[in-house]
Amino acid sequence: MEPFTPLSPYDCIQQVSEGEKSLLAGAREGDRDAFDALVGPHIDGAFGLAFGLLHDREAAEDAVQEAAVKAWRKIGNVRTGAPVRPWFFGIVANQCREQRRARWCPW
Repeated sequence: MEPFTPLSPYDCIQQVSEGEKSLLAGAREGDRDAFDALVGPHIDGAFGLAFGLLHDREAAEDAVQEAAVKAWRKIGNVRTGAPVRPWFFGIVANQCREQRRARWCPW
C-alpha cells in the first residue's frame, strides 16, 4: 500500500489547453485579438455574474466593460497554466463591489 500524499492546491486546478496558453502568451505581448479570443467566450457568464450582483442591466454592462479593460491592463498577472475564467470573474466581481460602494456611499 502506498503512503498517503496530500494534494497541493495546484493539483486541483483545471488543466489549460495549449491553445489557451498560446492566446495568453499573445495577449501578454499586446495582441488584442488574442485577448479577445481569450476573454470573449467568458463575457456572457461575466454579465450573468455582474447582473446577479448588481440587479441592474446597465450597471452590469458597465461593470463587465470596466473589468475587461482592467483585465487587459493586468493580463500579466495571470499565472501561467492557470485558467483565465476564474481570474476574469474575480475582476468582474471586484468591479461590481466597487460600483455598489460608489452608489451607496456619497463620500
